[in-house]
Amino acid sequence: METRVLELGAWLAAQPQTRAENPQLGHWAHTFLALAKKLARKGILSSKLEPAPRWQGKRLLRGEMVAPLSERQREWLIDQARLLAEMKRAGRDLDCARYFVDHLIWFWTADGCHPRSEAVRRDAVKHDHRHIWWSYEARKAIDTARSQGKRISSVVQHEHAVPKKELVNLILGGQLESRAVLERFARAVLVTKEEHLKLNKHFKVGMPGRLGSLEPTSGPVCAVQPSPCSHQAQSATDRAASRLTTASKVSHKQGRDLAQDGRLGIDVHEGL
Repeated sequence: METRVLELGAWLAAQPQTRAENPQLGHWAHTFLALAKKLARKGILSSKLEPAPRWQGKRLLRGEMVAPLSERQREWLIDQARLLAEMKRAGRDLDCARYFVDHLIWFWTADGCHPRSEAVRRDAVKHDHRHIWWSYEARKAIDTARSQGKRISSVVQHEHAVPKKELVNLILGGQLESRAVLERFARAVLVTKEEHLKLNKHFKVGMPGRLGSLEPTSGPVCAVQPSPCSHQAQSATDRAASRLTTASKVSHKQGRDLAQDGRLGIDVHEGL
């Protein structure tokens, strides 16, 4: 692969300072720098990054629970996504920008923070039904695993209601503001291992065939909103769909229709 001239240099140059001076965001900056080194080794970008010590996160005390990301942390991720999108559109076709945005989406959907220091904790809510959406079967599997002393990660899978590839394309393509993509479309859902296999079989990187890919100009596509009564995701537009049908804004009838067509319909509920 051809080595790219690092147009992300100024952005990457700011990450060591964030890592050293900002405990709330430092782990993300550390991860971005580690990714940059990996891409440099593969020849995808050129870099003169200095080696960094291993990241040491703050431990939780007995009885402490991970908290959701703070507003400040979410705003920082939105800003980084916007900067990466602007650099991508203004410069050359930088393939490396895609890798950073992909990681950023994972930060948004799987990470939590320390309850006292607000330091980022990577993958802290990845399998935590208290913080992200879950299917009915996944919740049953979680309760059973707990009663049997099994690890939750052994029975459920962290899924994105809209595939990360679609989200990356939306952010870098500029059809929507980064804030809209992250706040409205970047939703995680816990599903069972069996549901995960069905998703990979039919919609691993795409949307349900009859409904096509995300088309931001057609209106909101996948803004998951809890119903006050049933916690089911509700329908708002005719085009509202994702591969997790009811995790997006798909009505019960649309979900049944997709299931009858051989597509997947999963009842999805809000966290807790």
